[in-house]
Amino acid sequence: MSPETGNLVLAHLREIRAVLAEHSRELRELRGRISSVEQHLVTIERQVTNIHGDLVNVHRRLDNHSDRLQRIERRLDIVDRPVPPDTDGAAAGTADA
Repeated sequence: MSPETGNLVLAHLREIRAVLAEHSRELRELRGRISSVEQHLVTIERQVTNIHGDLVNVHRRLDNHSDRLQRIERRLDIVDRPVPPDTDGAAAGTADA
């Protein structure tokens, strides 16, 4: 191998090493960024789980309040009774003027 060819091969190898080193740096950076995204995702998942638990508690409390209100209405005899549907389509108690 002539000295010129050897120098050319060495120059290419140096360029390949430089590109490989740059790719390695970029890969490390991307791994760090992915790790950060994963940590944020775990935080968001925890928050969603907490919100879901809060919603379950709110629904349970609403159900309890609804049950209590129905008991109160029954005891006071103020339960709404369904109004029978108007068969002829006119409002009850209205007259044409």
